[in-house]
Amino acid sequence: MEDKYYKDLKDSLIFISKSNEDELESISEEIEEVIESKIDDEDTISRFFDRLLSLMFIDEDLLKKSYFKLIEYTRNFNKELADDYKELYYENIESDN
Repeated sequence: MEDKYYKDLKDSLIFISKSNEDELESISEEIEEVIESKIDDEDTISRFFDRLLSLMFIDEDLLKKSYFKLIEYTRNFNKELADDYKELYYENIESDN
């Protein structure tokens, strides 16, 4: 019985991880579009940061690449927002390790 439980749990985690990798890829593509279109709306940018922070069971290096790309872009027009989300990253992602 326990073996089935652990197998089911493992399968669920693999599914969540794969789903989040797909979501990260989608978000990363959208970030590229934001940068190319020079969108600087604070609410729009914040939603991207929040979406990235909500991903669980994701390779941290992949997440960090997109997250900090968005931070660097944001710093060009709103340093305070970029600094706030940089701090959130270290509080939420780095502290988990």
